[in-house]
Amino acid sequence: QASELAVVVDGLEVNRATVEQMVKDFHSRHIATYGHGGQGEVEIVRYQVSAVAESPLTPVNYVAPSRPSAKSRTARFAAAHAEVPVVTRQDLAAGAEGPLFIDEPDTTIVVPPGWSATTGLGGEVVMRYLR
Repeated sequence: QASELAVVVDGLEVNRATVEQMVKDFHSRHIATYGHGGQGEVEIVRYQVSAVAESPLTPVNYVAPSRPSAKSRTARFAAAHAEVPVVTRQDLAAGAEGPLFIDEPDTTIVVPPGWSATTGLGGEVVMRYLR
């Protein structure tokens, strides 16, 4: 019988004490989740590491199309068809609300209704849900 539960480990070093704490935390979590347990062997089936580091953002030398391939395109969102504006990444400096298409040299980004798009400090496209 499998009982996979996530156990968070703080710190960089994994040693015998860390593993023993992980087992204790797993048993506590098992009891809190299922109402029983708290003993027996534990098997680590997945180990995931996450790291966050600050990095100075430098603008990307982005080569954009000189103009969108079209001023608008017909698109369907939900049950309705609409003429949707087509813009380039440079058009997003002030931000824009969807629906719209962002033409890129290698892809098209769809900004659906209820979302906004702008460019971040590194030139990336940042989308936010508005509702």
